[in-house]
Amino acid sequence: MKTHAVITYTKVHYLITDEQNRKLQNCRLDDEIELDGCQVKVKNIADVLTLSKYYEVYPDKRPQYVDKYKQLPGMGYKGIIKRAPGYAVQEMIKGIKKFLSNKKPGECPNAEELLKIMELKIN
Repeated sequence: MKTHAVITYTKVHYLITDEQNRKLQNCRLDDEIELDGCQVKVKNIADVLTLSKYYEVYPDKRPQYVDKYKQLPGMGYKGIIKRAPGYAVQEMIKGIKKFLSNKKPGECPNAEELLKIMELKIN
């Protein structure tokens, strides 16, 4: 997961992982490091920022928030379950069973129906 942003003197921006950031801290100025498939000289790096600070300084670089439900119009939970991989459905089943474990039968009919649909997909 990307945790930091590297900005070079030529204004090129790279998002890096925590591991890459640790490697970068241990480099000398004349070393080169690979960032997004490009070899970058450490002496050409102007700044390294955490992502939160990076998005404050460069708000136009922040990824657009997209509502997940807008990406899946009209599918509903049945359509989403149909497209989900089996292991994901198994994990959802565990979560719903845990949720229903302290409920009375019929108290949450939507969750019970969802559980039945998920179990049908697995079987």
